[in-house]
Amino acid sequence: MSDALTMARNSNMSLRIAAKELQGALVAVERERPISIPSITTEAIGTLQTPTNKAPLAGGSTAPFEPSRSGKVEIRMDQLLYHPGGSQAREKYRAEWNIACWQYYKKMNDTLFDTRSTMLQLHKAILFREVAEKGLTLATEQYALAKTMLAGGASTERDVKASDSDVAEAEQLL
Repeated sequence: MSDALTMARNSNMSLRIAAKELQGALVAVERERPISIPSITTEAIGTLQTPTNKAPLAGGSTAPFEPSRSGKVEIRMDQLLYHPGGSQAREKYRAEWNIACWQYYKKMNDTLFDTRSTMLQLHKAILFREVAEKGLTLATEQYALAKTMLAGGASTERDVKASDSDVAEAEQLL
């Protein structure tokens, strides 16, 4: 019986489907897992130096100037420290995870139950067949005994016919 249960567990298509559904459900639940992820932002601002330019002055003259060089690099990290409803989100996550696991276990138990039921029905059918074969053997022996007793005068034709009927009925049970 344990071999049949192992074979059912390994080769049952509905159990394989349930395992894949479990994997999919766990991936979906994992995506919705409540965690606080820091947000990192990097920003760089700079000014490139251009060739010398001439700026107009009062009186119509110009003066050369070089633009100033400037640059700025900023790295900012934002971490969520307080999350209202975080414990409820964790409970929901655990509940969805447990639901997915228990649905798979239920499917596996249903498969094992069906396998055990089938094995017991098969065993019962084998035992019934053995009983029917023994009944046919007994009916055949009774028929032979009835014919012998009829030949010796210790029985009637009716007993032989009844024994023949018992043999036919035992054959139908097989």
